[in-house]
Amino acid sequence: MSSHSHRNIGKRDRGLRIFAGLGWTLLLAAAARADINLEWRPVMQTHPVGATLRVGLYAVSDSAEDQYLAAVDVIFAWSPTHVRLLGNDDAGSPGWLYSGFPDDPYQLNESNPPQDGDGLYNALANFGEPVAATPEGTLLTTFEFLALADTPATILDILEEAGNPPGETVVYDAFIPNLDVTGTLGSAQFSIGPYDCGWVESTKLKYRYRANKLVYRFQLIPGIRRDWKVTGQLVGPDRTEVKSRRTSNRGRKRLKFDSQGPGLYTCAILEVEDPTGQRVCVGYFGEKQLVLP
Repeated sequence: MSSHSHRNIGKRDRGLRIFAGLGWTLLLAAAARADINLEWRPVMQTHPVGATLRVGLYAVSDSAEDQYLAAVDVIFAWSPTHVRLLGNDDAGSPGWLYSGFPDDPYQLNESNPPQDGDGLYNALANFGEPVAATPEGTLLTTFEFLALADTPATILDILEEAGNPPGETVVYDAFIPNLDVTGTLGSAQFSIGPYDCGWVESTKLKYRYRANKLVYRFQLIPGIRRDWKVTGQLVGPDRTEVKSRRTSNRGRKRLKFDSQGPGLYTCAILEVEDPTGQRVCVGYFGEKQLVLP
């Protein structure tokens, strides 16, 4: 065999070794790449019937660094008995080329938006503009549901797969075509109806003689916003109910009632309404009594 042939074989061997090395490098890079988790983040946990539930869908890097995605297919499920899907709101999102509920081959989106309890959401990044999933979480879109019926708990899930034929939830890498970088899939839980708020930390009744007022003091845990209206019901000596609007100072609430004179007073109920007048929840305290001489 000539030296020329040996040189050609050597070049081929080196080429194969280089190609194999590049292949292993790509595989190792893919293996080392961290995943992108999908999470639901509700704006509120408790809603009255007729209110709109808003739930943010977030992409979260599971490492300390930003990771980049090109698209997402998200299969999700909910209880159509308790909530109705209204659509999605892209305010605050990365600015997608497409974001919505497409016609799909898995028979998930029977309408737009789907109404039967499961569906497929799809988002596509603009060409040359990958979307960063940060460790803190990047808002992809906000789902909106209508609260239909009282329930102490209804669940919104992200499914690994569903449909016929089965489709999958996938987060697509921004740089390696069709690389699945899906991490963990989250769920969210809500309550619908006037349930116990669970936010009363301390209560007491105090009588102010000069002002001729009964003052009912209580404190709220974080989550009850300062612009919400809190109404108390006081039962006086003649068994009539007196209502008073709230005052607010950094979450500390104080209700003032006009005194009806000596006798037994019972403060039993508080109601919370949002700025639109929707009742958020009700707190029942049993009998918190004060006897005035």
